[in-house]
Amino acid sequence: MKKTTSLIIYSTAIIANFVLTSSLPVLSQSPTGSPSPGPARDNRQSLQDRIERERRDALQKAGQPVAEAFSALEETRMAINALDQKDNQQATQALERAIGKLEIVLSKYPNLALVPIVVETNVFDLIADDKTIKSVTDQVHSLINNQEYQAARRLLRNFVSEITVSSMSLPMATYPDAIRQAAKLIGQNKTQDAKILLLVALHSIVVTEAAIPLPIIRAEALIDESNQMLNQRNPDRKKVSSLVDEASHQLTLTEEFGYAKKQDLADLRSELKQLRENIDRNKDDKGLIVKIRQSLEALRKKIK
Repeated sequence: MKKTTSLIIYSTAIIANFVLTSSLPVLSQSPTGSPSPGPARDNRQSLQDRIERERRDALQKAGQPVAEAFSALEETRMAINALDQKDNQQATQALERAIGKLEIVLSKYPNLALVPIVVETNVFDLIADDKTIKSVTDQVHSLINNQEYQAARRLLRNFVSEITVSSMSLPMATYPDAIRQAAKLIGQNKTQDAKILLLVALHSIVVTEAAIPLPIIRAEALIDESNQMLNQRNPDRKKVSSLVDEASHQLTLTEEFGYAKKQDLADLRSELKQLRENIDRNKDDKGLIVKIRQSLEALRKKIK
């Protein structure tokens, strides 16, 4: 009987004043294998809530898209379309509207070099057993060694477990000047030069992307829950131990997905092992838990 792996994808995009949300489960068949150890059923919702909170925080930190900047971009596209139709008047009017929008942006954000027009978050959560993950990494290594790079790329396309934050921004040092110059060229009947300049301006949009690995988020949540339980009067140490074990497994997934190398995780693994031993000995060490959380935060920043 075959096990099923799934890549769960859901995203939120903010484009100016519009918010788009979508959810898409993508299923594929994987070889038979035992499911990887996972958090207890009653922990799964809290972990999912943690991921959703991280996604919202990442979206907020990326910056709110500026409606006027997005409008200026749309007017630029309208100007190009008008030039294609040899309608110089419509093109000029579109660029005049774009210049007006850009002047508003410059007055509102005089020190902002990159003004966001689209901000998007995606959550890619590959659900697979350890055997399947190991099989994929072995196949990828084999394909790369045989210089079959495109086959490796296709195999790696869904081999992710992360929140991605993508943004598109207008470069304010160059974009407004390009629009003004294009308007002048149209006035001089140099429409082809104007169109080329506008196309170059559109291609100057800056795209940035950052990733936050889900295994690290889950490890942080598991350690936080362990800490909360240990602060109780009579903590269930067996359950706390299982949470620490699962946090250790999340570090293994971090390595297997390629977000960190073995040496990057050595100290953290040692700290988690020490915490596990302390719990078994009924010894509380809040300082060690604080150190583990700091190490996880440092790892997250390093991966970004």
